[in-house]
Amino acid sequence: MKAKNSLSNLGLKRKVCIAIALVSLLPLIVLFYYFSGYYISFWTTVILISVVSLGWWVVFEVFSSIIRIYTRSRNALEDIGEKTPTIPDEVQSLEKMIGILSDKVKSGFEQLRDFTRMTEDLNKEVSRTVLILSTILQANDLFSKEAPAESVIKLIINHLKHLIRVEACFCGLEDRAKGEFETVARVGIDSLRLNSFFKKKSKGFLQLKDVVVVDRRNKPKGSHLWAQELDVKNIALAPVSNKGRVIGLIGVGNNEEDFSFSKDDLEILGLFAQNVTLIWQHERLSEKIEELEIVDYLTMRS
Repeated sequence: MKAKNSLSNLGLKRKVCIAIALVSLLPLIVLFYYFSGYYISFWTTVILISVVSLGWWVVFEVFSSIIRIYTRSRNALEDIGEKTPTIPDEVQSLEKMIGILSDKVKSGFEQLRDFTRMTEDLNKEVSRTVLILSTILQANDLFSKEAPAESVIKLIINHLKHLIRVEACFCGLEDRAKGEFETVARVGIDSLRLNSFFKKKSKGFLQLKDVVVVDRRNKPKGSHLWAQELDVKNIALAPVSNKGRVIGLIGVGNNEEDFSFSKDDLEILGLFAQNVTLIWQHERLSEKIEELEIVDYLTMRS
């Protein structure tokens, strides 16, 4: 039993070598001694027959292993709906089936890798959407607590930096008294540079109708100078509009090489620009209500 177990643990090549040695080589040696005039005893013959039998048993085990692999491979092909090769030779057929199964396994791993990549992208998209909704909910919560508009816009700008792969985020709103834009919130950009930028370009911003993008794929005439003035290589600016009139600007920028803003990035920027518009409208409405309350109070006193 121990000999059988030890033989069953050997590799196919070693089994074949042992089988050849037991079946052919040892009998040839014995026959050589017999024809050379040496006496071959009865027990030697018994041992020789036992050794040859063991050799044929090894041969049987080798072919049994091949047949088992052949049967399992054929069943595996049938289970996945593949046709088995019609080749009379079992060894050639087994080689063909193993090739088919290997291709199927390789294809399955590629599909699994693609699915994993799709799942990762979906998880990123879900996380991004959750962060957007969280930002909007926090802004609404601040609204309900009558927080200043500047605090709400700062919250939006801070979250925008995490949503879009940028180094700088900023927002400016129109000051009617001065007739130019003023910085309301900023992250990752120098305040003096940004104030100078708003002071020089306020009149040009009033003509904006859509998002302006300067990156690897977009080089609009004249607008690339805006990126240089803010000391960034890539920039996206979205107008904050109220009833068709530009009342502010929200922008993002970075210094990455060969960078392009994605469609989702620009949609998020536009969405946050709309939120800033709502904040501005809410602030103006609150101011008007306060003015009416003061007038009403004075009228009642008079």
